[in-house]
Amino acid sequence: MTDAARSDTVAQALDLSAHVTDIEQRLSDLDAALVAGDPAAIEQVGQQLQRSLADSLAAFRHAAHEGKSPISPELKQRLVLAQARITAQQALVHRAGAAIERTLDILLPREASPTYEAPGAGRVAKAYRGV
Repeated sequence: MTDAARSDTVAQALDLSAHVTDIEQRLSDLDAALVAGDPAAIEQVGQQLQRSLADSLAAFRHAAHEGKSPISPELKQRLVLAQARITAQQALVHRAGAAIERTLDILLPREASPTYEAPGAGRVAKAYRGV
């Protein structure tokens, strides 16, 4: 690799703003996929976001190794906002998962559930009978 090519590669890696922009775009894509409820798109965009985060981390580490101050106040603010978006998306996914689990528990009750046993078969009924 020539010195000019190496210099271009380093300059590109040090352009951390582009990495943050890519993360922001992936988060927007993930928002759209979550709203659409498209599992394939969610999976694809989620993988792209993970790659983008890994690439960004490598670029930030490289910048730190080169002795550069990689995080300007503006860049730090954008990263804080991206972190808040990720946290909100995680909460949304967890709530959706819990809602699905509750619905499945109602539709497909577990066989050992005392709620669906024959009358008098529960522990409370046994306690009153002295069993």
